[in-house]
Amino acid sequence: MNEPRTQFVRNRLKQTSWDNREYIEMLLVYERMTIDPPRNVGYRFVDQRHNLYPVELACIEDEVLRGKIITDKQFARRLEKHQQRKREEAEEAGRKMAEEFWSRQRELEQKREKWTKLGGKP
Repeated sequence: MNEPRTQFVRNRLKQTSWDNREYIEMLLVYERMTIDPPRNVGYRFVDQRHNLYPVELACIEDEVLRGKIITDKQFARRLEKHQQRKREEAEEAGRKMAEEFWSRQRELEQKREKWTKLGGKP
């Protein structure tokens, strides 16, 4: 394991148990990719992993690219906002699924009624 180069990752390391070391290893990848972006396109697979910890990635980028160190309180607030946004997105997706379901049910009922009007068995 590489030594963390940002205060943000050092802070996360202090608060993370060995059992959750994959979290820190991913943060170290984000850190390394932000500080020393790869020139080889073979490393683009990491871009797909950015969705794992987008708040942490933004905090690392703030420190590395903007010189802004994110405190534990700021990180907690950012994380809560992100989680709230995810909950709202999930609720909205659930509403849309329910609307689609009931719309299909109404459509099937209309088709069934037409079927029986044309003489088909219900």
